[in-house]
Amino acid sequence: MLSPEILDAAQTAALLHAEAETILQLARNGTLPGTRIGKAWIFLREDVMAFLKEQMYEEASRRIPARHWHADIVRNAKLEGAVIKSLDGRHDHSMLSTGF
Repeated sequence: MLSPEILDAAQTAALLHAEAETILQLARNGTLPGTRIGKAWIFLREDVMAFLKEQMYEEASRRIPARHWHADIVRNAKLEGAVIKSLDGRHDHSMLSTGF
């Protein structure tokens, strides 16, 4: 029986809600810290939790700029639409080609 601080691949998979094969692939390629003892992989709970936190922060940091980027696109489209509407009556679209 392993101590609560040491997890096998199945326990690590259960903790991360993943398939055991996914855990083994992550361990083999060095993404998830672990070591082989004989034929079995073992992981430290603290390393697994650090891996999870890192993955969550990386994923969140990729989503946050995308959300801001989307908001900027929507805001700019609304602004451009308002400019086009205001200029439509005059048929003078020269401001749009200047990068306004």
